[in-house]
Amino acid sequence: MKVSLFYLPSAGSRADIERGRAGLRGDLYQRMLAELAEQAKLADALGYDSISFTEHHFHVEG
Repeated sequence: MKVSLFYLPSAGSRADIERGRAGLRGDLYQRMLAELAEQAKLADALGYDSISFTEHHFHVEG
């Protein structure tokens, strides 16, 4: 059996998103990428087969 992770990544907290244009804040975007990279490395170490993401239409700045 193959096991994968599926993400709908979010740049910033709910409050950041509700304030608007959170996707344009470089600090939030870089933090999200760093967190995803950390999770991807852990998933690889645990033997997960793949990681996938939603289409950009579903992201904060879609």
